[in-house]
Amino acid sequence: MKTSLLSFFAILICLSSYAQKDMDDVVYLKNGSKIIGTILQVFPDSIVQIQQMGGSIWIFPMKEVSMIAKENRLKLKSTIYNEKGYQFSVDAGVLIAAGINEYKAPLSVHVINSYHITPSFAAGIGTGLEFFRITQMPLYVDLRYSLNKKFYSPYIFMQGGGMFPLGNKQKEYDGSTYKGETGFMVNPGIGFLFPLSDKSAFSISLSYRYHELKSVRNTPLTDYTRIEQMNRFNFRIGFILR
Repeated sequence: MKTSLLSFFAILICLSSYAQKDMDDVVYLKNGSKIIGTILQVFPDSIVQIQQMGGSIWIFPMKEVSMIAKENRLKLKSTIYNEKGYQFSVDAGVLIAAGINEYKAPLSVHVINSYHITPSFAAGIGTGLEFFRITQMPLYVDLRYSLNKKFYSPYIFMQGGGMFPLGNKQKEYDGSTYKGETGFMVNPGIGFLFPLSDKSAFSISLSYRYHELKSVRNTPLTDYTRIEQMNRFNFRIGFILR
């Protein structure tokens, strides 16, 4: 009988541990904040110690704690690395550097439609608007790879394609009128995902951007081609939806 009872309680403990493996500890503070992670130590008369998923350890006096509980863990599989499938992203940013362009940090807005061929690797097509002297529409291939499976997931990416002018003829500083033509662009970089839910994430990235802005002036005798070669840091923030 004693052996049977011990076996029964052992099974209950195992089931309880299994049921809670997808749950997080949560410390609710009296100021309205909550800290999610894993409880390391609890001293009911003094402190509670909790470690967040990113590694930070917090210690709170029990007099500041209103409640300690367990909650279902946020599932990040489809957002970061564990599923194949379609992904849509939109971001905005600036190209930062000194240059001959009259806009020292031109604003741009991009959208990217991509597909996760493997859980970590995605390929897609991106486009958008960039506001230079002549407004440009980039059209490029986007390749990216997730580096690990942590909560704050870093990724590397490579973009390459063309810069297509949308404006009409543009008068330059010398008084001549030029017409925009298609140029080349390449943009390698690194970014980070910060999950908002199991289907969405906030993104931030920094890359090194090289591109050419081409324009041509036609004259009765010959055509003059002007090429602006730009080397800039590209800082962007955005939103990803799976």
